[in-house]
Amino acid sequence: MYLFGAIWLAIASSIYAIVANAAYIWIGVKGRLNLSGGSICGTWIWIGIAGHTYLSSSEEILSYNQGMPIDFGTSSKEKPGENLTLVKGLSMPMGKFDVTYVGDSAHPRKEQWYYKIHFKSRTDKKSLPCSQMHS
Repeated sequence: MYLFGAIWLAIASSIYAIVANAAYIWIGVKGRLNLSGGSICGTWIWIGIAGHTYLSSSEEILSYNQGMPIDFGTSSKEKPGENLTLVKGLSMPMGKFDVTYVGDSAHPRKEQWYYKIHFKSRTDKKSLPCSQMHS
């Protein structure tokens, strides 16, 4: 419930800032765009913030852990059922794809891991190239 209120507060603040900047351009400097550069920039920034807030509020979970329950502890914000646990070589359903963890590798100079994951569509039997995710 807290997150829901914060999202609406951010959207309302964004709308207020957009209207205030537009009013300043229209009324304050009487439409002279050469005097309203900061206000134009602020308007676009707040449009971006409003869009980002709206899109992040509609996140949906694509993968549910149906196999191996993992307890992250009481202090963790992770929910054990939200993230799919992938086992190397074992195909798991995720959305409209079957996902297979192929392997991983480390970056030679950075503390970074690359995970190779294969996606295969269940609807049209099309296979996508391995994606590489890092953390």
